[in-house]
Amino acid sequence: VNLTQAHDLYKNSVMMPEIHCIETTLQHLEPPTWPEDLFGEIDHELAFEGSMIFEDTCEKCHGPFPRTAIYAEGEECCEAGIDGVTRCKPAVDGKVCYDTAKYHECTTCHGPTMTDKNGKLLALSGSNMKHPEAALSGGVRIGDWSDEYADQVSRGDYWDMIHIPLSYIGTDPTSALNMINNTFDISSLFELIDAQQPGSVLRKPKYIKDPKNTHFADGLKFIGGEVRYKQYREWDLMNGYKPKDGKEAAVADLDGFGETDDPVAWRAYRPRPLEGVWATAPFLHNGSVPSIYQLLLPAEERDQEFYLGRKEFDPETLGIKVDKFKGAFKYDTTVTGNSNLGHEFNDGLCGDGVIGYAVPENPGYCRQFTEHERRAILEYLKVHNDGRRPDPGSEPHCSRVSWPEKQ
Repeated sequence: VNLTQAHDLYKNSVMMPEIHCIETTLQHLEPPTWPEDLFGEIDHELAFEGSMIFEDTCEKCHGPFPRTAIYAEGEECCEAGIDGVTRCKPAVDGKVCYDTAKYHECTTCHGPTMTDKNGKLLALSGSNMKHPEAALSGGVRIGDWSDEYADQVSRGDYWDMIHIPLSYIGTDPTSALNMINNTFDISSLFELIDAQQPGSVLRKPKYIKDPKNTHFADGLKFIGGEVRYKQYREWDLMNGYKPKDGKEAAVADLDGFGETDDPVAWRAYRPRPLEGVWATAPFLHNGSVPSIYQLLLPAEERDQEFYLGRKEFDPETLGIKVDKFKGAFKYDTTVTGNSNLGHEFNDGLCGDGVIGYAVPENPGYCRQFTEHERRAILEYLKVHNDGRRPDPGSEPHCSRVSWPEKQ
């Protein structure tokens, strides 16, 4: 991307149509099915036990948390509270209600909440529904948005993603802290914007207070946005920074129908939904745990070093085989950034890396799993389903993409 010359500033090699095509195609990707002919039959009775344990220990973080649109009757959305009192609120645009994440704020993992600099509580969700029409059940036809695009179908429902504080989950903080602790000098870019001819659509965002000391999240939001808006203008979808009349739904489609384009620098990680997780070893964000079985152990019982470079699956542990072999890469968990601590099912106070089975008779304390409980969770994860897909009725948005001929 050109950030150094005033002529054609923000010109780039980003393949936006292809990225959009890939993104909307991935919505149709189904998780792998456990192959019983290769890895053994599923013990469904044990899996049912595991589903109960999963609900008690895993679901509050991993969700998924659907943000479902519901047609309102009249102009209000009404819901019965746990206290038996029915409460109503105006529907969005008089017709849509939203069922957001059930587990939210304080209840998420019983962990600490996060606040902004003014002490205001921050939602742990990353969603920002700017386009309520995009979430209507069954999809919304959004119309033509260039000569080369046919009508598209909305993305349908959403899943909220939550953030778990580093201090609670206890996993290696390096990845998050690298983004938090580094700043960049983009003052030369601001000078180029100032040098543009009068009437230029380019802008300098007010949220960047010191261009010489720009936080990564602000810089990424700014530059990524400019690359996107330049493409939208070239596609005749925007005037400056606002969608043209009749093009709002097209911009919403490309934006993701209200998904937040707002990088944040929180001391936190996002737990992912776990459908098909059995096939995705190694685990944790840094790949420091080779199997789900080890992930369910106290941290001191996990491998401190292991070898990577092949893909043989271990159906007993739901992981990969990590024996030493010629040419292997040794993963050393003592190296900075490679820690396998945290996300730990152990005995002790919940938090500070311990997320084990809560002890009802001793609130605030967790315990480690029994071997039977571990095996039950492993069995359940072979069949775990996250429920209805976020986008059950849409089609990939690929009409603008021309793929190269197969050689």
